[in-house]
Amino acid sequence: MRRAIIGLSTLLCLLAWGCDDDAAETPDVAVDPEPEPDMAADPDTGAEPDAGPDPAEAFTALQDAVHPARYRADLQAIASAPRPFPYGENYQATADLCAATFFEAGLQVTRQPLPYGGESIIGVLPGTDRPAEQIIVTANFDSEDHCPGADINASGTAGLLEAARVLGERRYARTIVFACLGAEIFGDHGSNDLVGRLVDAQADVRGMLALQNFAYTDDTPGSQSVPPGLDLVFPAVTGAIEARESRGDFMFYVSDDESGMSAHIEAAGADVDLPVIGLELDGVLRASDLTEALKQSDHRPFWAAGLPGTMFTDTGYLRTPYASCERGDDAFETLDVDFAVKVTRAAVGALARAAEPADGPPAEGRMVEPAPIRPPPLRCDAPSGECDDGQRCALLSPSGLTCEPAAADPLGLDAPCERREDGGDSCDAGLFCSFAGFTLEQGRRCRPLCQTSADCGPSEVCPDLGLEASNCVARCDPFGDDCGPGTGCVHDTDLARIGNIFFCGLAGDVAEGEACDEARCVAGTRCTSEYGDDGRVCRRYCRPSAPDCGADLVCVQLHGNGVPADTGLCAPAAYRVD
Repeated sequence: MRRAIIGLSTLLCLLAWGCDDDAAETPDVAVDPEPEPDMAADPDTGAEPDAGPDPAEAFTALQDAVHPARYRADLQAIASAPRPFPYGENYQATADLCAATFFEAGLQVTRQPLPYGGESIIGVLPGTDRPAEQIIVTANFDSEDHCPGADINASGTAGLLEAARVLGERRYARTIVFACLGAEIFGDHGSNDLVGRLVDAQADVRGMLALQNFAYTDDTPGSQSVPPGLDLVFPAVTGAIEARESRGDFMFYVSDDESGMSAHIEAAGADVDLPVIGLELDGVLRASDLTEALKQSDHRPFWAAGLPGTMFTDTGYLRTPYASCERGDDAFETLDVDFAVKVTRAAVGALARAAEPADGPPAEGRMVEPAPIRPPPLRCDAPSGECDDGQRCALLSPSGLTCEPAAADPLGLDAPCERREDGGDSCDAGLFCSFAGFTLEQGRRCRPLCQTSADCGPSEVCPDLGLEASNCVARCDPFGDDCGPGTGCVHDTDLARIGNIFFCGLAGDVAEGEACDEARCVAGTRCTSEYGDDGRVCRRYCRPSAPDCGADLVCVQLHGNGVPADTGLCAPAAYRVD
């Protein structure tokens, strides 16, 4: 990472959050290191030099400045209604709250539009001594369209806003970047956009803290679960949780091993008597599939880009039964606000330690024009089938998109096709040889490549098939009979991960209630592990308003952007929380 010291105007340009033409032309200016201070006694009086304010006192004062009533008011406002991006009413209200709070805190505020709609709100508090060195703090403020998302993640967003108010009252050696991230729960669009801009600017990120779920506690023994296999990889962590009788009354962090953010969290947690359990991961473990369960927040794209990143969380779905509102509303009334205020104090203390308090005049808030939307980089444009070098954009299964010479005799739309050994095909540009929407008897057909449902026809959608691109598949009704023989209507997220879609997929012969890890379910059912089953089980679609699931089963409403009202799956009755 770049370690040069640069001027503030250049820093803001490099961040790509807006600057005027004169500032854009300002060159980077290297600054000689500050001379070491003379620590000798005054030759005239013999007095020892002034060591300056006690840092510990500064951290304590900042943590004590967190205002419980302000935090509670923000949390209630944000959690008052769902916040689906890009244009939900409370999504916009929360974005406005972020912008207003940042401005009043003296930050330089940008409302940055995102590629698939919505926006992130970025607030910059410039550093005084080393402004190029940045500490990033984030919280996602969106939620699913049915869920108020009080813990996940109105609690973290309210903590971010209070941290901006408190930290904005003074200055720091390093720049602090506050980010209310929109469009995050489906596809990490906000954090990916932020990281892309930081990487483009070669920004000197010295630490990053993701505030993810602050406010749910349960002191019942056994209320805290852990991801499967965590005890084998990190026995010390599971041992510390078990030593607390697996009570859900602590905060957890997972951090890089370079930035020192974990030590700052430990120290700040001790200051406010907050129980903290956590671990540091080296670069190998941060990139490993073994730690996938520890990457479920805004720090994921930071790790993927080789930047430092830390998640600070109450562990969400590993503790609360209300995650995603599947088993009850994730509502303000279910939260421990006193605990969340203590967590916010710890976060403020950790960020202040990372940014290093310094002297300087109060910062003044101002609005900054957003940079152009930063589309996802595509050398290979799947919908058009074109590469920037003139070759054909092809999808290899399971490798992903690649550029290759066009087939000598390309096959057209819906033509029967076969896959090559490398997973490619001989379809024409913009097409992919796929089973999606067809039966085994019909065989594979050349179908349009897509990256969002907007790339498909009005009666088609673009499902997430686990690759960089997908192909257009017919829409369907889970209660209708509009899929062909051998196929059934199922739902999944779309490839852009902005909502759920129903489409025709291959059906199998595994019956409702039976394990489906190795085979496909019969039409009218979906293979899922969402309802506490031991492994994946076929569950039947149902209508919560007129359930017909039978004994010991209940019709649980499906949730998520795009799911029609009165659409659910038959689940074990014991799954529901009253």
